[in-house]
Amino acid sequence: MSQVIRIEENLYQRLATYSKGFKTPSQVINKMIDFYEMKNNIKPIIGLVKERPKSLEIIYYPNNDINNFKKLLIDKKMAYINIHKVSGESKIIEWNALRFKDSSDVENNLRSGYLRSWKDKGIFKAELSTKKDDLL
Repeated sequence: MSQVIRIEENLYQRLATYSKGFKTPSQVINKMIDFYEMKNNIKPIIGLVKERPKSLEIIYYPNNDINNFKKLLIDKKMAYINIHKVSGESKIIEWNALRFKDSSDVENNLRSGYLRSWKDKGIFKAELSTKKDDLL
């Protein structure tokens, strides 16, 4: 999926000086970023944003036991989710589970909510706990 960005005319003209042949401004920007990352010894993230994980790992604390986690979630009515992405980003979010009950399904809830479209978002792992300290 491509995005539209607006740049000043003088910057566009500068980009055009590096666009030889059939190179587009996007290709020139990509080449400049590649050069910058190489020169500064930065691990390239090209492809990681577009990379779609093949599977989703879900870890439940304590002891990776979904049933125990569910009991704690029903009791505490909230949990924390540490979402890991292929880009290297990870973020802890709060799950407000006030309406979660014994008949609710943990994984279906996650996959229709916080982990919906996990492949498109680049999510490859989610850790869940009712204690934030478990995820730090």
